[in-house]
Amino acid sequence: EHDWVALTVAQNGTWGAASNANLTRAMMQAIRDCARKSGPAGNDCGAEITTVRASWSLAFACGDYTFISNGATSADARIAAIERAIDLKEIVGTALPPCALVVAIDADGRILPSAPQREFLAIPVNGR
Repeated sequence: EHDWVALTVAQNGTWGAASNANLTRAMMQAIRDCARKSGPAGNDCGAEITTVRASWSLAFACGDYTFISNGATSADARIAAIERAIDLKEIVGTALPPCALVVAIDADGRILPSAPQREFLAIPVNGR
């Protein structure tokens, strides 16, 4: 059985993650991790949070907008991220900045090292 993995991302792009057999502890530890990294600027750590077991979690920042997507596989999580970015673009309009990957966590709860260059979502111009 997999532990719970909690991932939170603040509006400024700071993130926190934790893994624990107890769901509440995983969430609290992720929020604490985010707040520790961001200091006073991260007072919204925990406002955007997901918890999963044996699933991928990806956090993206699109300027001042952040979101987390999840999926059974990396590809599923990326598809969910593209769909979320399309929805966000429909709300915000063409002013939505490019969406950069902030952190990726694999199905075993491992935080993957970030690439030397930031990875950006390819959002279709005409939506779906």
